Amino acid sequence: MSSDVSSLIRELSDKETKILEEIYKAGGEIMLRDIWRVMGIKSKAGMPFITKLEKKGLLAKENVGSGKRVMYRVRLTELGMAVARELTEAGSLMRVLTYDLLTKIPCFFLSVYRHLRDNR
Repeated sequence: MSSDVSSLIRELSDKETKILEEIYKAGGEIMLRDIWRVMGIKSKAGMPFITKLEKKGLLAKENVGSGKRVMYRVRLTELGMAVARELTEAGSLMRVLTYDLLTKIPCFFLSVYRHLRDNR
């Protein structure tokens, strides 16, 4: 992982991370309304995150609406794709590690508990 990508990842908020992951899962491009629906937030609450991601060079926003209705499509930039890929891979690794911890470590604690209980 390049230092640019890792430093950007450390700067991201949870919501920014979630937005990048959702765009990545959608193939790198998605309508903003779909992001809001998936995340369960209103566009007014989410737009500051989109603006920050745009300023960081991670995504580009395009107006695709016509008439009075303004609609936006966002797509990941090359840097945004690299960051989202790392986030997605790291998330997969964390799920595997968490599963491993939850299935193996409790057994260890249970055996310690039984040992302590039986040797009072």
